[in-house]
Amino acid sequence: MYHYIIKSLKVGFWILVPLLFISNAEVVPIELVDNHKGNYYFSATGALEESLQGKVFFGTSTESTIEGISYASLSLEFLNQEGMESHAIKIIISKHNQLQTFKTGKYHVTENIEGFLNRSEGVFGYVNINALSEQPFFSDKGAVVVQQITKNDVRGNINIAFASNTGERILIKGEFHAVKSP
Repeated sequence: MYHYIIKSLKVGFWILVPLLFISNAEVVPIELVDNHKGNYYFSATGALEESLQGKVFFGTSTESTIEGISYASLSLEFLNQEGMESHAIKIIISKHNQLQTFKTGKYHVTENIEGFLNRSEGVFGYVNINALSEQPFFSDKGAVVVQQITKNDVRGNINIAFASNTGERILIKGEFHAVKSP
């Protein structure tokens, strides 16, 4: 028994010694390539059970209404990847009293929106999916989380329920890394 313990310690020693010499080596940083930049990966449940992916672009603007209320808006446009079910998703986030660029944070879907002209604060979006119908699905509940925003890209995730006029519902969840619109 004592013989096996000694042999195990010797083998362990010869494994540790090279590791000690290697661990002192200089670490060379590797530049990581972000393959997800400009893409989105969503899962849809409800009226459509499918994964959705493709290219995503964003645009920002700062404006003020006739009444002098300033607001900033961030628009996200999701375009389907070739070979996938034909779909288009657009999400617009607006924030009152903000003349600067958009900030990170959680933005909730605007409930009972009366239209685009009243410049409601929050998230408004729609989904067109050719396989379901010609009528769009409009955002009903949920949120968009903007985790990072720079002048060239926006990264975040969505968890939004969309509803059609006929009562069909789709829940879309996933991550995106948008690039500036060309």
